[in-house]
Amino acid sequence: HSYLGLRADHAIALDAVESEVDEVWAQQQGWLPLRTRAKDHAEYLTHPEQGRRLDDASRARCEREAEKGLDVQLIAGDGLSALALQTNGPPLLKALQGALGDKGFRVGKPLFVKFARIGVQDEIGVLTQAKSTLIVVGERPGLGTGDSLSIYTAFSPRLNQDNSEKNCISNIRPLGLPPLQAAKECATLMRKTFDAGGGGLHLVRPGAGR
Repeated sequence: HSYLGLRADHAIALDAVESEVDEVWAQQQGWLPLRTRAKDHAEYLTHPEQGRRLDDASRARCEREAEKGLDVQLIAGDGLSALALQTNGPPLLKALQGALGDKGFRVGKPLFVKFARIGVQDEIGVLTQAKSTLIVVGERPGLGTGDSLSIYTAFSPRLNQDNSEKNCISNIRPLGLPPLQAAKECATLMRKTFDAGGGGLHLVRPGAGR
């Protein structure tokens, strides 16, 4: 029984990694669809750098259609589990729009990025001249789990921004950190980030905790 259970858990994780988001579905959520330079799912998995930049058509569309100068630019990325985004993405993005709006942030229309790595938020932040970016991505699936999302936030975005300047909230799913709670925690974190003038290590001020 344990062997069969392991095989079943492995199948769930594999299905999550191989899943893809249909761009029509993303449009139905009210998200502006974009994609990275990865030509297909195989290239996305084997060449991570291709998932950190938009392709030429998406870059042009982002410059043409995305709102500019928002406080927080919301991004939905398929990441390593498109299944997670399809399952838990819509309620999380809706909750984030509400929670961030309650904190006084201008968030606007979310963008969707197919074959997205976390770093694509850097380029999008520059193109949209946003004060900060927030990307929701599917996490690398574990055995028996394929529906977890993570949120990565970046303040004053720039290309190749170091991860030490970003913040992360992970394991967002009904059996982990519920989307509504994650959104509230994220909004509070963004408020602290703006007040501190930076995220990640910038939130740890000299003498903090002493």
